[in-house]
Amino acid sequence: MIDLLSELLRDRMTKSLERAFRFIQLAHRNEDLESVHYAVVRGDKRARSTALEFLDVLTMGDDALRTLLRLVVDDLPPKERARRAREILAPGADALGHDEALTRLIRDEDPLLAALSVAHAAEAGLLELVRLARQEAKRRPELLRLGPPELLPARLTLSHA
Repeated sequence: MIDLLSELLRDRMTKSLERAFRFIQLAHRNEDLESVHYAVVRGDKRARSTALEFLDVLTMGDDALRTLLRLVVDDLPPKERARRAREILAPGADALGHDEALTRLIRDEDPLLAALSVAHAAEAGLLELVRLARQEAKRRPELLRLGPPELLPARLTLSHA
């Protein structure tokens, strides 16, 4: 289950980056940002470096945008990326623990992400999160209808609430 959840989160990050490049393209219609995006996500080290330099020049007037783009496109380990994101977006905030992160995912507006998070909590035997999942299932019945039954274990059904 954790593999499915991780893959879904990676997919959301990929789509968010694509949207960011589309928005930048709107502001810079004469630039070939599709090639820059390709270099960032699939290029070798040299192509990535050139793409990052281009993005730095393109966003020269907007330090916040440049910093956030660098954070997203730099080749960083996930923990370092998360640490830097916290420094930028929530200075002084502590890292989320596993249970707190999972709680936020269970409450996420994306029903598939929430359902996979519910299933992970049940698999891991996290009783508090299973209780939260039951509450969310009452509020959002679509969580019980998503995917094959093994994604939402029987102990999450409303009759056990």
